[in-house]
Amino acid sequence: LRQPPERNGREARARMVEACRARGIEVLDLLPELIEARAAARRDFYWAFDWHLDPGGNRAVAEALLEPVSALLPDPPR
Repeated sequence: LRQPPERNGREARARMVEACRARGIEVLDLLPELIEARAAARRDFYWAFDWHLDPGGNRAVAEALLEPVSALLPDPPR
């Protein structure tokens, strides 16, 4: 029954994102980046026994977070 979130939780995810945005909570939805990275890697990013991310999935998340998180940080001292 292992199903990645994009297959079994689209509606719940959309409701959560909508509820957060309606309350002024910034949302960074990484699912599109994960889907793109998985397609580029031509493999799944989930463990075989559940749908938690494996190291490749965690790397894809880290790469997707790099730019938005870096934009929140102050410039390094020179």
